[in-house]
Amino acid sequence: MLSSVRSFFTLLFVASVIAIWVPLIQDREPGSPSPRYYHVSTTDGTNDNHMYVFGGVTYDGSVTSVLNDMWLADISASPPVWKQIPFTGQVPPARGYHSGVLGSQGQWLIFGGKTEQLPSNTFYNDLWSFDFASLTWQLLVPDDSASSPRKRYWHSAVSYQNSIYVFGGYGIDPKYPGIGPMNDLWMWNSTDGWIELFANGTDLSPPPRQGHSAAIDNNGNMLIFGGQQLLNGLNDLWSYNFASGVWTQLKSTILPPPRSGQSGTVIGTKFWLFAGSLVPQGSPEVYHNDLWYYDLSANMWTQVQPDSSAPAQNQPWKRKAQSAVVIYSSLYIFGGYGLFQGLKNDLWVYITAVSYTHLRAHETPE
Repeated sequence: MLSSVRSFFTLLFVASVIAIWVPLIQDREPGSPSPRYYHVSTTDGTNDNHMYVFGGVTYDGSVTSVLNDMWLADISASPPVWKQIPFTGQVPPARGYHSGVLGSQGQWLIFGGKTEQLPSNTFYNDLWSFDFASLTWQLLVPDDSASSPRKRYWHSAVSYQNSIYVFGGYGIDPKYPGIGPMNDLWMWNSTDGWIELFANGTDLSPPPRQGHSAAIDNNGNMLIFGGQQLLNGLNDLWSYNFASGVWTQLKSTILPPPRSGQSGTVIGTKFWLFAGSLVPQGSPEVYHNDLWYYDLSANMWTQVQPDSSAPAQNQPWKRKAQSAVVIYSSLYIFGGYGLFQGLKNDLWVYITAVSYTHLRAHETPE
C-alpha cells in the first residue's frame, strides 16, 4: 500500500479513529487522465492495486465531448501513478453515462451510454468486452441489435455469477414509443444472450429512474438506491433477489437526502453512499459530499460524515458523477463534477477500520 498513507494508518491506531479520507492525487496533477465525469471504473480482478477508468464526459473550455480512453492507477506506488492503456484493434465509440462491470471471466463489460454532442445525442445499446491480458476490445452485441434492451444511458449494471444485470436508465429507441426513465431489468450472459426479467412478489419493481447506483450485497442480492425520475429526486433503497425474482424495498426511519449521480458500493455488511446531486424544480442544483452507509444486518441508514460547507483538505469536495471502486475494503473515488469547481480528476481513498486491519495484516511498514 502507499507509504505516504502509512502515517495515517498509525494515526488511526494511536487516536482510535475508525475512518478517514486521504487525498492521493490532487486536481490537475501532471500525468493524470483528463478531468471527466459520467465515466466508469473497475479493478481487474487479479491485481488489487490497480484501478481502471474508461470513457466519460469532458470539457476543454469551449466544447463538451465524450471519451473512449482507458487509464490505470497503480495505487501500490507512492504517490499513485497513472498510465494510459494502449489499445489494439477495434475500440468502442466514445461515450459517457455508460455502465461497466467486471464479468465472471475477468473481462470488463461496457454497455450503453450516449454521446454529448448537441443539438443531438447518440444513444447506445451495444455491449463490449475488454480483456486485460491482451489489452483488446471485443464487440459482443452490436448497436441496434433486435434482441438487446432499448438504448439507454445513466442506467446501472452489476455482475452476479455468470451474468450481468442492467436496470433502468433513460431510454430511447425507434422500436418503442416515447422517451424517459425506465425500470426494466435485463440479464445477459454468453450462453443465453439478453433476456428481460419480470418481477415477482407484492412490491413489484422500483419506480422508473436514471442516475441511480447499484451493487451486490454480501448475501448475493442486487441493491438499487436513489437516482431521479425526470426532475424528481429519489432516496429509496431496493433489494432484488436473483433466485426468487422478488424486489423488496428496504426502509429506514433515517434517510439520506434524495440525489442522483452518487457512488454506491458494498463493503462487508454495509452499502456505502457518497456524494451526488439533486436539481429541485425551480431551484439551483444541490451538490453533496456527505457519506452514509446502510447496515444490511440492522436495516438502518447512518450518516458517517455530513456535507461540508467549504472545501477541506481532509474531505473530497461536493461533486456528482464520479466513479468508485473498493480495494482492500477501502473506497477509492475519481473525478466527477464539483460544485463551483467544474470537472475534476482528483483521486481519494476512504480508509475504514476494517481496511486498516486488513492492511496491517498484509503490509510491512517502511
